[in-house]
Amino acid sequence: MFYPIITKSANDWFLSKDCHIKDLIAYMQERQALRDAQIEAIKTYLYLKIKCENKPLWQLFNEGYFDLDLKLRDLPIQFANYLSKNKQMLTLYALSHYLPKKDLMQHIQRLFIQYEIQGIDCESIFKSLFYNVFYTDYLFSLPMGAGKTYLMAAFMYLDLYFAQNEPHNKAFAHNFLVLAPSGLKSSIIPSLRSIKNFDVSWILPEPSASKLKKLIKFEILNQNKTNKKSNKIQNPNVSKIASYQPYESMFGLILLTNAEKVILEKLDKNVLYEKLNEEEKRDWSSANELRDNIAKIPNLGIFIDEVHHATNDEVKLRQVVNTWNQKGSINMVAGFSGTPYLKSSEKIFIDETLKIEHKEIANIVYYYPLIKGIGNFLKNPVLKTANSSNRLEIVEQALREFFTNYETYSNSIGGKIAIYCGSIENLEEQIYPKVCEVLAQFNLDSSCVLRFHKGNKAYPEPKDALNAFENLDSDLSPIRVILLVQIGKEGWDCKSLSGVVLSQEGDCPKNMVLQTACRCLRQVDREKREKALIYLNDFNTKKLAEQLKQEQKMDIEDFQYGKKAECIEIKRFDRTQKLNLKTIDFYQLKLIFENYTKTKADPINAIKAIEPQKQELIIKEQDFNNKILHTAIVQRQDKKQAHFNLWLYELIKESFHTLSFEDLRPFEDTLKKLFSHIIYKENGILYFKADYDEKALQASIRGAFCDKRDFKAKKELIPQNAHLLIASKLSSPLFVENTKDFIPEQEEVLRIIDEDCGKVGIALNQQEQEIIKQLESLGQFGAIKAMQDRANSHPHKNNTYHYLPYQTDSAYERYVFEQILSLDSFKKLNLELYYNGDSSLSELSIQTFHKNTNLGRYTPDFIILQRKAKEIYKILILETKGEAFVEAFKGKKEFMSEFIKANNDKFKYERFSFLYLQDNIHKDSKLISTINDALNNFFDTTT
Repeated sequence: MFYPIITKSANDWFLSKDCHIKDLIAYMQERQALRDAQIEAIKTYLYLKIKCENKPLWQLFNEGYFDLDLKLRDLPIQFANYLSKNKQMLTLYALSHYLPKKDLMQHIQRLFIQYEIQGIDCESIFKSLFYNVFYTDYLFSLPMGAGKTYLMAAFMYLDLYFAQNEPHNKAFAHNFLVLAPSGLKSSIIPSLRSIKNFDVSWILPEPSASKLKKLIKFEILNQNKTNKKSNKIQNPNVSKIASYQPYESMFGLILLTNAEKVILEKLDKNVLYEKLNEEEKRDWSSANELRDNIAKIPNLGIFIDEVHHATNDEVKLRQVVNTWNQKGSINMVAGFSGTPYLKSSEKIFIDETLKIEHKEIANIVYYYPLIKGIGNFLKNPVLKTANSSNRLEIVEQALREFFTNYETYSNSIGGKIAIYCGSIENLEEQIYPKVCEVLAQFNLDSSCVLRFHKGNKAYPEPKDALNAFENLDSDLSPIRVILLVQIGKEGWDCKSLSGVVLSQEGDCPKNMVLQTACRCLRQVDREKREKALIYLNDFNTKKLAEQLKQEQKMDIEDFQYGKKAECIEIKRFDRTQKLNLKTIDFYQLKLIFENYTKTKADPINAIKAIEPQKQELIIKEQDFNNKILHTAIVQRQDKKQAHFNLWLYELIKESFHTLSFEDLRPFEDTLKKLFSHIIYKENGILYFKADYDEKALQASIRGAFCDKRDFKAKKELIPQNAHLLIASKLSSPLFVENTKDFIPEQEEVLRIIDEDCGKVGIALNQQEQEIIKQLESLGQFGAIKAMQDRANSHPHKNNTYHYLPYQTDSAYERYVFEQILSLDSFKKLNLELYYNGDSSLSELSIQTFHKNTNLGRYTPDFIILQRKAKEIYKILILETKGEAFVEAFKGKKEFMSEFIKANNDKFKYERFSFLYLQDNIHKDSKLISTINDALNNFFDTTT
């Protein structure tokens, strides 16, 4: 509600001379690892931490911290003078502009003007607006897929970075508690573990990033039972915390837990302790013990994920945090949510008659709407409403749509579709059999289906379902269809999920249709336009529209098209049938590897020949611009105790069961000599030498027991036929910000399609059309055709454009395309030119390799064809390259010679040729002559 004021003030501060974090933000932007939503949130966070000194929101508003940008000159003079001298009243007046009801704003203004302002307690109003909490409590609202967990990690590392520089500055947290809300432990805690994987160099340069990473200690407090066999309170979670004592010097500790089970449990003070049984007393004391120990952690920052759920226990949670805050341990609370809305309106009374009423969580400091994420870091939703009310018909329609139009991603992970089933019986008895039936038609079987539910008496929980569910984004996962009951409605991070089906009312809670439908919007390949299918029945479509309006202030049309309303519409068309363009036959070269033993293992002599190797640790220091400031060679500072038997155990363990102690026993004396080289003794204790790499030595010993193997490679030719257009993937319309990459222009596209449909003469003016009518009466049909040919939208439209328009990758591609069409040789040889550079639309790609190394698939830019008796006879593969990409393409370019020769030998004539054009070499007259020579030399002029 009030975040626009905070956002404006943060932006103004960032542009001011007083802001000292500009280089830090510039570094993050140059790294390009974080999303725009995350970087903007970080700017607001640092503004509140540095400029606003981490003060609570009620205090910031009460003290007039924010730039309100008010035009007081439009008010009565006495009123304007009063407000300019009273920051509290000025802020309250400003807030009235952001409240939803206009009459409320007018009422407040009227109160001011009538001098009733003296009776208003501004400080109490501000405290009431922000829930009467005295600790710092900020809420960051970002949609799912924006990277809230990584943003949380960024906040933690930034606090630690500044806290190291200013250890006594209370604005920055030293330790952190991450709370998953009640009831969401199973879905949210696993995703929060990704904090461990956060790359600190995304926000801070080296060596600061690595130093901070080493400071982090990560603990999950997931055990909430006291040891029943002990008379003492032994909460295992307390033991985890206590292991990092002393409390006053704790730094970099991150605790992760579930709010209800660990923090809020046994909090009700109305229960009489004396009436509890022994086990209940033990649990009560255990929970209190944990809360008391957390209170001892200094400078504690609390992070709450999916904070809109925590509002169910907000009284309890704030009660606990207030208690901690009174003990002086709380630095701040930061909440994260994609839907920061309350179930019912909150009312704050200014006086007996005037109240502020709102449905947004009041302490939002940063807001990034869902609509900005669509097409940015979220997939573009394709919303379909079923034309049936029958559950199984809807499921079948959705599956057919999905498997026809949704593909595998660039990392070979298959796109997946989730079907929410409402009940276990529906899943097992109706939907699962129907899904298997449909999949069989796409040559897929039941191994591609995951059934995931908690089970009941009739149907137990499917074996290994949880493991399969947690590994859906693995390229080893065979799953394509996920059937769910009461799982995966939110907090489910599966990027390869590309479809959601809600076929009936009750498949998910009525108030969660939006959250459930959005599960499939997480982006897989950054900066790539991806789409996701959302298939709903009529009831769920209406609910989706309602919730978009209420929670995101957007229409369902905006949801489907995101920012497309501001973009240019591009309609696309398939012309392959018009051009009679069939598949291209060729042979794919495939490498077949055969392994063989080159040298048998000789451990006796091999172990004797091993010499321990020394190692160096190189440290590089760099600034925010990645400039290397200092390089040094240092030794490891850590001391690691050495034990011969444990060292051998590690050696065996890392052999993956290929070695045993029995294998090593004959070489024990030799191994002890090697071990003695890498250790030293101090005060009677053995340690590994810092300048030797004991892991490398272990690897050499394991290698001594291995046969030396090699491989032979042979090549096979695999017959292929490829469509130059996969028609099912030609989505239309597209919505783009500019049309420079598309040829021809949309107006010309539509004219070509009209002409294909028989609407001839559409480009003739009225006078020319009158002349044609006169020629028709005279029977001069040759003259009519000549006039119509001159008026054609494109003179070569029957020799190119197998789909319209082409979306090219570079200006050089467009330049080459235009030059080829203008050549006399192209017309004389009756050639056809087709753009093939969009790998998502063409099947014609070539598997390449160089010196027995796989180089990946290569999709040529252009294909030039010549027919013989209406069949494709000769094919010139044409590649264009910018100077910057020459080196990367070098191996594939060399391979093309082998590909051309192998195919021509197989077809027994010169069927293929390859032409390579480089933008800094082949331009102007040299480009023309190079293409002309290639066309005249390769294509048979007699056909």
